[in-house]
Parts: sequence; structure tokens; C-alpha cells
Amino acid sequence: MHAARHRADREKQWAEAGKVGGKPLKPSRFLAELRRRMPRGAVVALDAGSLCSMSTDAFDYFEPRTLLTPLDFACLGFSYAAAMGAKVARPEKPCVAIAGDGGFAMNLQELETAVRCGINTVTFILNNNCWGSEKAYQRDYCDGRFIGTEITNPPYEKVAEIFGAKGFRVDHPDQAGDVIDAAFKADAPVLVDVIVDPEELAETVRKDAMKPRVTS
Repeated sequence: MHAARHRADREKQWAEAGKVGGKPLKPSRFLAELRRRMPRGAVVALDAGSLCSMSTDAFDYFEPRTLLTPLDFACLGFSYAAAMGAKVARPEKPCVAIAGDGGFAMNLQELETAVRCGINTVTFILNNNCWGSEKAYQRDYCDGRFIGTEITNPPYEKVAEIFGAKGFRVDHPDQAGDVIDAAFKADAPVLVDVIVDPEELAETVRKDAMKPRVTS
């Protein structure tokens, strides 16, 4: 009963997230749209970082070995490499990478490998122009005194096109559905730059762990 109730609660949360409109685009709204439109049985590779932690339970998984995740081991850049490897191993499967803007920049040069070798992954960058985990920690542990959290990014959809991949951009909820459908239909490596709200960050855990310890 507990598991069924938990699942029902999550279904309700994602249904509500899917109704949020306006700009800036909420990452939870985009993930809800992606959940509705992702092909059944797709392999999903997640990156490390604040936004990707939101993605961990955002989707349904129907087969073993279709969720690839570094959990919380700070492996920035993991998702794109993992999705490429999955696509080589299982070319019949849609293989999806979900990364933050900082994480994807760790190995964006592998777009060249994908194009040259015909590795047709679909990559979604949740782009909030910041180091999300660091910003969340500074919000929760440092009273919102931010330093070194902001990033200036290139237009990633154009970077994809320069490498010869297919590039899309989403910055409004009304664009999301059509772009997601087009991304999965493209017979090419695909990169979707999703511009999301920089203020919507994952909640940190164990705030008490940062308190000074008193020893006798």
C-alpha cells in the first residue's frame, strides 16, 4: 500500500508540473512534457548536478538497464558519454542524455564523435546558466551569498549545427512538445538547448551536516 500511495503521489506531482506555464520555463514542466512523449523503453542517461537530480524519478522505466546515473558522485559529463555508449551497444533503442549546461560543456567536443560515427543520441541540456548544485548549497548553507555560480553559455543549438548535428532550442512551454517529437524523429545526433528558470534548483539534504561540531 505504501508503494502504491507513493506512486500515486508522484503521478499527481508530475501532472501538476505539466500544467505550469509561462516564462522562465520551469525544469519540472519540461521534464513532465518529456515524460509524456519519450518513447517507451528508451535508455536514459543522467548527469550529475542539481537539475539532473530532479530527473531521477521523472520518468517511467519499463526494462532493466534503461536508467544510467552517476547518482551523487559529481561525475559531470557522464550522461552524454554514457548515452553514446548505450547507443553503440543497443542501436535499436532511443538513447537519451539529460545534462545541465555546466555538465554538458565538460565533453561537448564529443559531438564530433557522434556525427562522424553516426551515434544518434538525443541530448537535452537543462540550461540555467549556472552551476546549480553550488548555487543550491550556497542558498541553503551560506544565506544566499553566491560566488562563482554564474555561467555564460553559447547557443548550444548552434554549436550542435556547427559540428553537423541537429540543434533545437526551447525557452517556452508551448515549444516543448513539438521540439521533443522532432528530436526523436530526427535520424541524426540531436541536441536540444532547454532554457530553464535559474531559480528552480533541487533541494539539498542534510543541512545539519554543515553545522559546526562541538567536541568535548
